[in-house]
Amino acid sequence: MASTEELQVKPEPWLQLIGYDHLLQAWSDLSAAGNMPAVLLLTGRPGIGKKGLLGALAALHLCATKSACGHCAGCQWLLAGVHPEVLWLDGSAGALRIDAAEQLQEHLELNPGSGSSHRLVVMVDADQLNKSAANRLLKILEEPPPRARILLSTSRVGAMLPTVLSRCVRWQVTPPPLVLSRAWLAQRMAEAKAPACSDDELDACLRQAGLSPGLALAMLRSGQVGGREELHGLLSATTAVQVLEWSQQLVRASGLTTAEMLQEWDIAINHSYRQRLGLIQPAVGTRPAASLNPVQLAQRRSLLSQARKLVCGAQVPLNAQLLTEALAFSERA
Repeated sequence: MASTEELQVKPEPWLQLIGYDHLLQAWSDLSAAGNMPAVLLLTGRPGIGKKGLLGALAALHLCATKSACGHCAGCQWLLAGVHPEVLWLDGSAGALRIDAAEQLQEHLELNPGSGSSHRLVVMVDADQLNKSAANRLLKILEEPPPRARILLSTSRVGAMLPTVLSRCVRWQVTPPPLVLSRAWLAQRMAEAKAPACSDDELDACLRQAGLSPGLALAMLRSGQVGGREELHGLLSATTAVQVLEWSQQLVRASGLTTAEMLQEWDIAINHSYRQRLGLIQPAVGTRPAASLNPVQLAQRRSLLSQARKLVCGAQVPLNAQLLTEALAFSERA
């Protein structure tokens, strides 16, 4: 169980975001007109920049120029994680329990200090609120104090209580355009002094990551473009013993979460399909991707879709290895 201190985080630098100028302008217009929702929930797939967008939203309320400039004292305090008007809670560090809910309530009970217009709570991965904490917050979500703002994000809408969702204004965030994400990836890799990738390689990585630049960057850094070797073996496994061996190696040895495992599964299916069509060639010394015919491809995509719905709708974390084995066995039934 994570401590309350571990759940407090700094925002991602929002000025590094790409492809979201239209969102920032829309939010700036809402804020200027006094129409910003008191409780706003950003939804969208992992790795597309929701954490940075939450920082930008907070900055719009605290920036001296009301533009999230990133340079004034208010923005700098926010980026340093020390702004007195902002409480950050990060569900990616662990379950958000009753102590986090109590801290949120205590923070918003105070009036903004001199020179500030709002008190803010920013919660990353709000789906990590457990049932007790979520129920504790229902009243304040329904009727926040007049000068309070509650900014949330999630990649798993189905895992949130309907009573919480009904009290939020939802804003769907879609991935940035491919050309902008490609340039962002190339810049991040250059800053890390990593080997350069061609535009085609970057585009392929982004497509494998569902156009999420953050996921694509993680794949490039880990060398897992094209999917993990273990998952290619799992796709090719023909016996129960092989399935169990490969799933154990994939999940337990690699330490993947359920969401990460599903992402790897999607990457491997896409990689196998592109390899079958001759769009890519297997790297020297690697296992060839499983050969998928159109029927198998449709079956695997259907199973992956079902698994995602199950994971997104779960109120408790699912066991990644058991789900991997269930997927592998189901397609052989």
